[in-house]
Amino acid sequence: MRHSGRAVQRPSVGWLLAAALAARVALAGGAWAHPERFLTEEDSAEYVQLARNLAAGHGFSQSAAAPYEPDVRRTPVYPAVLATIFLVPGAGTRAAALTGMAISVLTVLAAFRLGQALGGDTVGWWAAALLAIDLTSAAYAGQVLTEPLFTLLLALSFLPLLDPVRGAGAAFAAVSAGALSGLAALCRPIAVLAFAALAPACRLRSGTLAGAARLCLVVAVAAAALTLGWTLRNYRTTGTATVSSVAATNLYFHRAAYVEAFLQNRRVEDLRDEWQRDFAARSSAWTEAERVRWMNDHGRGLVIGHPFVYAWVALRSAARMLTPDHIVLSSLAGGYGTAAFRVLRGAGWIHLAIVYLLAAAGALRFWRTSRVRLAVLAAPIVYFLAIGGPEMYPRFRVPLMPFICILAGAGLAAPEVERVS
Repeated sequence: MRHSGRAVQRPSVGWLLAAALAARVALAGGAWAHPERFLTEEDSAEYVQLARNLAAGHGFSQSAAAPYEPDVRRTPVYPAVLATIFLVPGAGTRAAALTGMAISVLTVLAAFRLGQALGGDTVGWWAAALLAIDLTSAAYAGQVLTEPLFTLLLALSFLPLLDPVRGAGAAFAAVSAGALSGLAALCRPIAVLAFAALAPACRLRSGTLAGAARLCLVVAVAAAALTLGWTLRNYRTTGTATVSSVAATNLYFHRAAYVEAFLQNRRVEDLRDEWQRDFAARSSAWTEAERVRWMNDHGRGLVIGHPFVYAWVALRSAARMLTPDHIVLSSLAGGYGTAAFRVLRGAGWIHLAIVYLLAAAGALRFWRTSRVRLAVLAAPIVYFLAIGGPEMYPRFRVPLMPFICILAGAGLAAPEVERVS
């Protein structure tokens, strides 16, 4: 792809990446002295246990002692990366947090490359700059969670189709994109169908509908090969044919729970606690396959039986997701009552308001110049809004920010649009 002017040079991007890392390290603040603050979310404990067992040679298990029963709740990519860190002598939570921050900075670079490929150097630079200072992305960068790695894999899955290596064929680009999408799904199961969001990128790369259809098929096969491989592992070890049992848990304890809480006019947290106690007693002698089947059947029944209620609670959660984070920020800042938290929270609102206004302007510019390029950026956003469900909150926005920031970058600098060759 040709760019006119080369408005942004590599050294500028390098300084931007250094600033992004410094901001993430500084935002962690007291967590360096209190590393438990890097484990704010409940999921972190499960990832650490899986990684410790992997590093110790006990397999992919959450068991605290032998026999180490295989786990089907989590997917393997992030625990495997975490286990690799824990193999280093003395490495622990701080090392995992610093690795997440470094991965988050690589995502800033990926946003630059994506913005550059879709709209030119200046669009790419502004996209990277806006992502570098997004407080929610920066806060979750140091958490022992999938967000940093997942966001990087998701962003990278678009690059082979948009910014191809010289001499590489379209088929190779599609395989690479599909493989990265599959790895993203094995990092976080919500992306199990995210390869579909690559369809506009396939259209942009191919230039024809028939060629785009062929590339989409290659992408889908490459992604499915990885996820089906893990599904087969789960079936062989536990008899549960699923990428992750988290999907069943989310369907029952989150999506169905939100519907039932709305119908009963109750707090969803209270209802969920009640359901968890009932389920624990009911399923104490069940196999994992039986637990998954029961949660799927009962959760699906409630959601399908009340589609308009589900749509309403999902819409409310989408609005909540678009707000600044407060859970991790409060932990890093030392509590909700601190001045640091109030300042950071206010800065987060101001930043997001600016980004959303710029993104709307950028979307309008892409609409006027290249609707396919707009579709490339809109597809992952629409995918996660559609599949996220009522359990969404600001943590779910982190993977979307590279694409939102590219749109915002186009609001600051007119895109230089040319066909990807």
